[in-house]
Amino acid sequence: MSPPESEPLVDGLHRLFTTLRTQVSAALAPLNVHFSQYVCLRMLSTAPDQSNADLARAAGVTPQAMNGVLWRMQYGGLIDRPDSVSSGRARPASLTAYGRMTLERADAAVRAIEEQVLSVLTDDQRNGLHAALRALAAPHRTSGSGRSVAATNGRSPSRRAP
Repeated sequence: MSPPESEPLVDGLHRLFTTLRTQVSAALAPLNVHFSQYVCLRMLSTAPDQSNADLARAAGVTPQAMNGVLWRMQYGGLIDRPDSVSSGRARPASLTAYGRMTLERADAAVRAIEEQVLSVLTDDQRNGLHAALRALAAPHRTSGSGRSVAATNGRSPSRRAP
């Protein structure tokens, strides 16, 4: 069965993501929260005490990039990380009370943007979109290589130079 549109799915998803990211970033600006910080706040709200490496893998960024995000969040009072740990190097991050309050305000701003973007859809279309996104993002899906998407963090396996 061929797709209903000739446009590649990735093109439509990219345009939607770009639109959402731009609008969400503008809505978060008054809260002094960047898009990447919002994503991190959401991840920590559902799974606290994650390390820099854990968060980087989940967000699909390098540990170095995530370290910068976490440092700004800690400096801004949104998260707390211990100065040292008894074993290893991983310093688990957790939301502060201020971080939880900021997340509540950010969630409200993001929900308003989502509502605005989704307003062109019927309730059935919205439900279908959410169901399709859940199905496509399910951890049991495999990449084109046959490897589990979860095992490759949603990315294609890296290719090594000969």
